Amino acid sequence: MYWQVHRFEAKPERRDALLQGSKSHAEDSVREEPGTLAFSFIQDEQDDHRFYAVEHYTDRAAQQAHAEGQVMKRNAPKVVPLLAGPPVLLVSGDQLDL
Repeated sequence: MYWQVHRFEAKPERRDALLQGSKSHAEDSVREEPGTLAFSFIQDEQDDHRFYAVEHYTDRAAQQAHAEGQVMKRNAPKVVPLLAGPPVLLVSGDQLDL
């Protein structure tokens, strides 16, 4: 399994719209992309406009397919204008089965 965690921030007046757009994007991705397993979102305790997206894929190739796929092409133009800046990739890698 392959994981990525991104930090992103909403424009103050666009917080609710960004959360709804992110939810829709996650649902579309899981439904339409066979290698996309799940998305989870975490609210930053210190900043109401900062969030973390935890993305779960079958493997690195599935993540690349997601990044270049039709769901991203369809949803990015709707979500990107709601962001205060570009998302920041905090960590990515293969899951360890210990």
